[in-house]
Amino acid sequence: MRHPEEGHLLRYLDGELPGRKERQIRKHLEACRHCRAELEELQSTIGDCARYRKNVLGSAAAARTLADLSRDFDRIDASLDGESLAARLARAMFLPRPAVRGR
Repeated sequence: MRHPEEGHLLRYLDGELPGRKERQIRKHLEACRHCRAELEELQSTIGDCARYRKNVLGSAAAARTLADLSRDFDRIDASLDGESLAARLARAMFLPRPAVRGR
């Protein structure tokens, strides 16, 4: 198997792949240190996002000072209801970046 397509590692982490595809990726990961490193980085990023939400948005002082931001996150979460964190991260990571003028 060649390297997994964009987003498949995130779907693999989230348990969203069909059984056959999951087994293919698991087997590929056993043999490919590059993809294992990428998978570990994705796991770390997801963990960082979860810790940020817990630590920054979860503390009482931050909750008072970031109440508006928290409401915005709640609104965004509601609009993305049913979409996994992995799918959201994949979309954010693989969207083309806008060109910067003057460079």
